[in-house]
Amino acid sequence: MNVLCGKNFITITIIEDFFKYYNVPVESLHLANQSCRAHKEEISGVHYYMVQTPKERYAACGGKPLEKNITHIAYSLTLVSEPNVHDNIIRDPTVKIDYTCVYPYMRAVSLPFPIIPFSSQRVVRIDDLDAKVEMTLFKDHTYTDAFTRAPMIHLRNRVYVQLSVTEPKDFFLLNVNECWASQSPEHNETGLTHTLLLKGCVDDQTVIFENGTKIEIGGNGKSSTVRYSFSMFRFVDEPSLLYLHCKVHLCAPDESEPCRPS
Repeated sequence: MNVLCGKNFITITIIEDFFKYYNVPVESLHLANQSCRAHKEEISGVHYYMVQTPKERYAACGGKPLEKNITHIAYSLTLVSEPNVHDNIIRDPTVKIDYTCVYPYMRAVSLPFPIIPFSSQRVVRIDDLDAKVEMTLFKDHTYTDAFTRAPMIHLRNRVYVQLSVTEPKDFFLLNVNECWASQSPEHNETGLTHTLLLKGCVDDQTVIFENGTKIEIGGNGKSSTVRYSFSMFRFVDEPSLLYLHCKVHLCAPDESEPCRPS
């Protein structure tokens, strides 16, 4: 089941097998207004039932009153099936699916640089390079197709992580000193955590440093890119979301001390 919150429409897509299990034909599915009905769609050889609701048809199709708070606005719809009546009895359950799209209503923005007051006649210019390090999640061991939104990954499946210095490219060597998972998007929040790498080395028995297409990529401290994977898990307490964090060390190519962990 997938809900797409578009700019001008809201779409729900559900695999056909779900409805076959409950003996619900596509002709019986509709929103609160029965004129807004589902249809069958084939995507990559798999059949789905789909309802696409344009924003201007939201109220007419039976959309619930908009819910607003100080930051977001929510659109909620309900997909229902008509009961399958035989004579005067019903044996199959009626399917009812509530789905919601939440859109940002108010946002805070910040200037990405400070404004420095000029209060002296003496001027000193120092060039300061602000290196950029990115963490990316990939779909498999080839490290070619990256996730662009929060993925749902089965327990025990491999999670493929890449850290790389993107600016300036191929200048620094990258040493990943520590990586951990937490239940908070903030790296310094308290709560449940699980360590994956510590002092540049494996601290979770499922962690593997990955070798990419180039020999120098993969190992810790060998190049400007480090790749590793681990086996998916979840915390014993809610929420079950995982946020990944890493502390890294940038090594200049001519540093006297080796960048690779001992």
